[in-house]
Parts: sequence; C-alpha cells; structure tokens
Amino acid sequence: METSSNIIICQKINKDQTKVSQQIIQPFDRKDELDLVVRLRHNPSFDKLFHDNYLEKRIIQAMNYIEKNYAEKMYLNEIAKEACLSKFHFIRIFKQMNGMTPHQYLTFVRIEKAKQMLKIERAVSEVCFAVGFESITSFSMLFKRASGVSPSLYL
Repeated sequence: METSSNIIICQKINKDQTKVSQQIIQPFDRKDELDLVVRLRHNPSFDKLFHDNYLEKRIIQAMNYIEKNYAEKMYLNEIAKEACLSKFHFIRIFKQMNGMTPHQYLTFVRIEKAKQMLKIERAVSEVCFAVGFESITSFSMLFKRASGVSPSLYL
C-alpha cells in the first residue's frame, strides 16, 4: 500500500514575502512504527523537548534580527513579532535562555560593534551614532561600564 499525502507549508521569509512549499508525507507502513510515534508524542519529556527546541529557534531568530539591525531604532514589539511570540512571553524566554533581557542584549551587541569600530580609529561621536545610540553621554557611560575604560581611551 504505497500512498502519499501532500502537505502545504507556509513559511514567513520577511514581512512582505511568504514561502509556500509542498512536502510529501509518506504514511507509516507498519503499525509498530506508528505506535512508537504515538507513545513518544504523549510523553511529557518529548513535549518539553519539542517545545524548548521550538522556542530556542524563535529566540535565535530574534537574536539574528537584533544583530542585523542593531544600528536602527528598535522596539520590543518588533523583535517579539520577529520571534513570533507575545512580548511578555518573549522577554521571559529570552532572559531564561541568554541570562539577559533583549534590551541588554541589544546594548551588548552595540558595544561590541563599537569596540570594532574604535579599533580602526574612528571618532567616538561617529561610532556612537553609527551603532545606534542617540546620546554620546549614555554611550560613553555604557561603554565604560562594559569595557572598564572610556571609548576615547579604548584600544
């Protein structure tokens, strides 16, 4: 008995495009294989593993979004939307997985990019605005807190 069924999968690529693909799913030929899948699916640890893996992928997607757009003004709603999670659930899961909030991670990424830019001897004010900070004072304070030295003395 060789039959197959088609499943149409829609995957969001970005906010304007959706990738539609079709996958062929082969039914189980043997009853014991089906029984094994059913038993695994009703196992609470299997559910936790599946759920955690899904959430991990969502958080990694959000982290990639932050790393790609760090220089732009970002809002929590945008990042949570990119992860396909509500903002409160997103913050909680993000902090559990990374040990820092999304805002702290954004600041960390910006400071790391600033360090790279300062190594090639660019002006502090230029670096400040290039990495997405709106105030030289807050940039200098956060930079010094993170690296132990002010941006003008960094190298």
